[in-house]
Amino acid sequence: MDCKKVMEELVFRLADDDLAQDLIVAYRQHVECCPHCARCTKRTRYVLTVVRERTARLQAPKHLRLKIIAGLSTRRDQLH
Repeated sequence: MDCKKVMEELVFRLADDDLAQDLIVAYRQHVECCPHCARCTKRTRYVLTVVRERTARLQAPKHLRLKIIAGLSTRRDQLH
């Protein structure tokens, strides 16, 4: 396992629970031995957590949600 693969792909897939068990083991072994990737992993997890928490609280106003849903229904009817 190399740093480039960890930082470009695996850290995000791990955060999304989208890694096979063998890759999780290899990832964790690498991070235990590589202080740089350990710091990057910690920072990335923090940022993803903050983004998820803050975006989860935001919700479009009811009138806008209804307008979007109505528009989707109209588009679906036009496609059929």
